[in-house]
Amino acid sequence: MPPKKKAKTVKKPYPAYLAKLEKLKRRKRKYEPTEFTMYEQWCIFVKKSHEEIDMRKFEEEEEYFNNISKVKQELRDHPTRYRRDIVWVCSATPWEGNPTPLYNFNFVYHRDHDGDVEIEGDLPDELGVERLQDFLCEKFQIGEVSISGGESGSGEEEEKEEEDKNAWIILFKNRDKSLKEKEKVAKEFFHTAVNGRELEINDFSHDVKDIKESLASLPENTEIGLAEDGTLYVNGCRRENFHAKGCPFKTEVDGVKYIVDGTGDYDGFSDACAGLEFSGTLTNVENKKVFNFSFSYKHNGGNGAEEYEELEWEGLHFEEENIEEIAMEVVSNYEFVFCE
Repeated sequence: MPPKKKAKTVKKPYPAYLAKLEKLKRRKRKYEPTEFTMYEQWCIFVKKSHEEIDMRKFEEEEEYFNNISKVKQELRDHPTRYRRDIVWVCSATPWEGNPTPLYNFNFVYHRDHDGDVEIEGDLPDELGVERLQDFLCEKFQIGEVSISGGESGSGEEEEKEEEDKNAWIILFKNRDKSLKEKEKVAKEFFHTAVNGRELEINDFSHDVKDIKESLASLPENTEIGLAEDGTLYVNGCRRENFHAKGCPFKTEVDGVKYIVDGTGDYDGFSDACAGLEFSGTLTNVENKKVFNFSFSYKHNGGNGAEEYEELEWEGLHFEEENIEEIAMEVVSNYEFVFCE
């Protein structure tokens, strides 16, 4: 009898490895939320920005499979070898309309690929993808479109363009300063509100805080609004801009009481698989000593695949089970779908 042939083993990347690649792929960029008015018809709001690295090589070549340390070393040794796009997370809404629709999209700048740009997302025809691209290229001063918007002409034309440019820069700086001041007011309001007196209301699922004094302390020109789902907005900001869901809350580790507080980067409305990035503190109630604490969480698997939770943290030296308990108390306030 001829010898039996051995089955060929096909090496595949583990889900946990792919999840870590996804985390490495995206790097946050410092970016202040900005609002633009386009042709007096549309309001364009730029919420945040990140850098995205092309990870296809590490997803396809076996030598890197399930070896995240080797991937990190390759990125450190050859930082310019892999395309790095800049992505701005945006939304657009028309000035007129009832109800006013909101269109979410990403503006992507392929800076290592001839500097071309693209827009990811479903946008209405009346907004116009090409003119939106040109508009944002002008605002971010990228691509072929310059802020002056044309070729240089006579001395008078160039002088006029320079005046217009300077006026635009001053206007932008003043608007940016105004937005920061509004955000500061909102931050102070919500910080005071979440630490307010607890009301005796029979809602067993939530603690209800008295915000009467916090509201009374707001400046006269503060914009206060209530969304259809009951969310309170102050100057366009809501509680979750400054405090993760459920925070601050008290916890206890080895008989010592702490207050947990921080912010959560969660985009479950557009991507429920996005997971949760938490950054915050644990404050010792007795001696007021503060410990920095951050973690990332994802719930993987489902639909027939094995389910597992992925949790990584930094900043604490407690027992692992205590850290997991604190992190999962924050996670329990959010909803996720399975990532495969």
